Amino acid sequence: MEIQVKNAPVTEYDAIVIPFSDEKTLTVPVPSEVKEPVEAALAAGKLGCTCGLTYALNLYMEGRFVKAVLVQLGDGSATNREVFLAMAKALKSCKEAKAAVTMILLDNAKEITGNAATAKKICELPFLVSYRFNAYKSVPVVNGMKTAVIVSEMEELEEIAAEAKNVAESTMLARDLINHPSMYMTPEKLGGEAKTLAAELGIDVTVYDKAQIEEMKMGAFLSVAKGAVDEPRVIVLRYNGGEPGEAPVALVGKGVMFDSGGYSLKSKMATMHLRFLSLFNVCPVYSLKAAVITSASLALKNT
Repeated sequence: MEIQVKNAPVTEYDAIVIPFSDEKTLTVPVPSEVKEPVEAALAAGKLGCTCGLTYALNLYMEGRFVKAVLVQLGDGSATNREVFLAMAKALKSCKEAKAAVTMILLDNAKEITGNAATAKKICELPFLVSYRFNAYKSVPVVNGMKTAVIVSEMEELEEIAAEAKNVAESTMLARDLINHPSMYMTPEKLGGEAKTLAAELGIDVTVYDKAQIEEMKMGAFLSVAKGAVDEPRVIVLRYNGGEPGEAPVALVGKGVMFDSGGYSLKSKMATMHLRFLSLFNVCPVYSLKAAVITSASLALKNT
């Protein structure tokens, strides 16, 4: 997946996403072949005024189908999270259509999407929506999404999109680690993954084994780990990118690789979900690792 930033609509695309405010009007240039059916849909009241509503058009143009997705972002009172989820819903519709090139007319709801924070979250979406975990697939599943073209006149949008790409890639890294089963992603394996990533980015890393943890008298940690066959690890990642004398930021997270979650209290059907219980416990440590990697990646790519 790649993101291209343009200041005018492109001519080659398979899907187009048009965000709207509650006024439901086209305020930016739209490809002529799309404009008339979009205006007709709006005139017919096909798109409501509540943030998150979408309406999709399948348009037949020059021997091929193009998907146009209208997405409502509301009256400006929606949170960034709500706008993010609304745009995600629209992009998922494009993913289902196997659109290789999706164009996003970001400025059509400029009063909502025209700030850097919202634009950054929207720029993350093409990566996150197109994500697939294929580690255990004999034939990788390909969803067809290859390029997202974001059309906007916003200043510094290319830099915003580049930062969003780094954040999204770190999020996908966390997803990859979480999606491995606990029989594979053991504490020792996770420590090895941390060392590999740290070497790539120049981050300081220390992985403490059980003997070292005992020397540090981390009794509570060791007590929990007694219930596992695999020995525990304490992973410390250090990114020294702050200014001299600046106070450090310390992030701490647990990582229970597999959690039975009190299985003796659960029905048979509930115990089928133990794999997912373990995800909620291991997510914090993966998220922290991704956060450190994101910080280092942004610093390296901005120098």
